[in-house]
Amino acid sequence: MANAALRFEAPASLLPRWRAAHPGTAAAGALAGPGATDGAGAATLWYLDSAGAPQLALVHAGLSDGLSTEVSGASLRAGLEVIAGEAAAARAPTGAASPFQGGRSNGGGGPPPPGGV
Repeated sequence: MANAALRFEAPASLLPRWRAAHPGTAAAGALAGPGATDGAGAATLWYLDSAGAPQLALVHAGLSDGLSTEVSGASLRAGLEVIAGEAAAARAPTGAASPFQGGRSNGGGGPPPPGGV
Protein backbone atom coordinates (compact mmCIF):
# COMPACT_ATOMS: atom_id res chain seq x y z
CA MET A 1 0.00 0.00 0.00
CA ALA A 2 1.37 3.44 -0.88
CA ASN A 3 2.21 5.40 2.26
CA ALA A 4 0.24 8.34 0.84
CA ALA A 5 -2.96 6.34 1.39
CA LEU A 6 -2.12 5.94 5.07
CA ARG A 7 -1.34 9.67 5.36
CA PHE A 8 -4.55 10.83 3.66
CA GLU A 9 -6.55 13.24 5.79
CA ALA A 10 -10.23 13.43 4.90
CA PRO A 11 -11.73 16.89 4.44
CA ALA A 12 -13.16 18.25 7.68
CA SER A 13 -16.60 18.50 6.08
CA LEU A 14 -16.68 14.72 5.55
CA LEU A 15 -15.89 13.62 9.11
CA PRO A 16 -19.13 14.65 10.87
CA ARG A 17 -21.23 13.06 8.10
CA TRP A 18 -19.19 9.85 8.26
CA ARG A 19 -19.44 9.67 12.07
CA ALA A 20 -23.19 10.27 11.92
CA ALA A 21 -23.63 7.50 9.35
CA HIS A 22 -21.50 5.06 11.38
CA PRO A 23 -22.38 5.61 15.07
CA GLY A 24 -20.75 3.31 17.54
CA THR A 25 -18.22 1.86 15.12
CA ALA A 26 -14.65 1.41 16.27
CA ALA A 27 -13.41 3.37 13.25
CA ALA A 28 -15.53 6.42 14.18
CA GLY A 29 -13.32 7.06 17.17
CA ALA A 30 -10.10 6.45 15.27
CA LEU A 31 -10.10 9.66 13.26
CA ALA A 32 -7.05 11.16 14.93
CA GLY A 33 -5.56 12.45 11.69
CA PRO A 34 -3.44 11.23 8.82
CA GLY A 35 -1.32 8.19 9.46
CA ALA A 36 -2.67 7.89 12.97
CA THR A 37 -1.54 4.72 14.67
CA ASP A 38 -2.01 3.45 18.19
CA GLY A 39 1.60 2.35 18.61
CA ALA A 40 0.66 -1.27 17.95
CA GLY A 41 0.41 -0.74 14.19
CA ALA A 42 -3.30 0.12 13.90
CA ALA A 43 -3.86 2.78 11.24
CA THR A 44 -6.72 4.35 9.31
CA LEU A 45 -7.31 3.94 5.58
CA TRP A 46 -9.94 5.70 3.45
CA TYR A 47 -11.36 3.88 0.43
CA LEU A 48 -14.29 4.09 -1.99
CA ASP A 49 -17.12 1.59 -1.57
CA SER A 50 -19.04 0.04 -4.49
CA ALA A 51 -21.26 3.15 -4.70
CA GLY A 52 -18.22 5.45 -4.82
CA ALA A 53 -18.74 6.80 -1.30
CA PRO A 54 -15.69 7.30 0.94
CA GLN A 55 -15.41 4.80 3.78
CA LEU A 56 -12.94 4.36 6.60
CA ALA A 57 -11.23 1.12 7.54
CA LEU A 58 -9.03 0.25 10.47
CA VAL A 59 -5.98 -1.64 9.27
CA HIS A 60 -2.81 -3.03 10.77
CA ALA A 61 0.32 -1.41 9.34
CA GLY A 62 3.24 -3.79 8.99
CA LEU A 63 6.66 -3.45 7.43
CA SER A 64 7.48 -0.33 5.41
CA ASP A 65 10.26 0.61 3.01
CA GLY A 66 9.45 4.32 3.28
CA LEU A 67 7.31 4.36 0.13
CA SER A 68 4.97 1.44 0.69
CA THR A 69 3.64 -0.24 3.82
CA GLU A 70 2.29 -3.74 4.26
CA VAL A 71 -1.29 -3.55 5.57
CA SER A 72 -3.81 -6.14 6.69
CA GLY A 73 -7.36 -5.94 7.92
CA ALA A 74 -10.83 -7.42 7.66
CA SER A 75 -12.06 -4.64 5.32
CA LEU A 76 -9.29 -5.14 2.78
CA ARG A 77 -9.91 -7.00 -0.46
CA ALA A 78 -8.29 -7.23 -3.88
CA GLY A 79 -9.11 -4.26 -6.11
CA LEU A 80 -10.05 -1.93 -3.24
CA GLU A 81 -9.88 1.70 -4.42
CA VAL A 82 -7.96 3.46 -1.66
CA ILE A 83 -7.84 7.23 -1.39
CA ALA A 84 -4.35 8.70 -1.40
CA GLY A 85 -5.19 12.35 -2.07
CA GLU A 86 -7.59 14.79 -3.63
CA ALA A 87 -7.54 15.85 -7.25
CA ALA A 88 -7.10 19.56 -7.79
CA ALA A 89 -9.80 21.32 -9.77
CA ALA A 90 -8.78 22.32 -13.27
CA ARG A 91 -8.15 26.03 -13.67
CA ALA A 92 -9.32 28.09 -16.59
CA PRO A 93 -6.60 29.99 -18.45
CA THR A 94 -6.03 33.43 -17.01
CA GLY A 95 -5.22 35.05 -20.33
CA ALA A 96 -1.65 35.81 -19.35
CA ALA A 97 0.70 34.67 -22.06
CA SER A 98 3.81 32.74 -21.25
CA PRO A 99 7.03 34.48 -22.22
CA PHE A 100 8.19 31.10 -23.55
CA GLN A 101 5.41 30.73 -26.12
CA GLY A 102 5.26 32.05 -29.71
CA GLY A 103 4.31 35.54 -30.75
CA ARG A 104 7.55 36.42 -32.52
CA SER A 105 7.65 37.38 -36.16
CA ASN A 106 9.92 34.47 -37.05
CA GLY A 107 7.08 31.99 -36.57
CA GLY A 108 7.35 31.18 -32.91
CA GLY A 109 9.76 30.28 -30.19
CA GLY A 110 13.40 29.58 -30.52
CA PRO A 111 16.30 31.69 -31.66
CA PRO A 112 16.10 33.73 -34.84
CA PRO A 113 17.21 31.91 -37.98
CA PRO A 114 20.82 32.28 -39.13
CA GLY A 115 21.42 35.59 -40.81
CA GLY A 116 19.02 37.40 -38.47
CA VAL A 117 16.06 37.21 -40.86
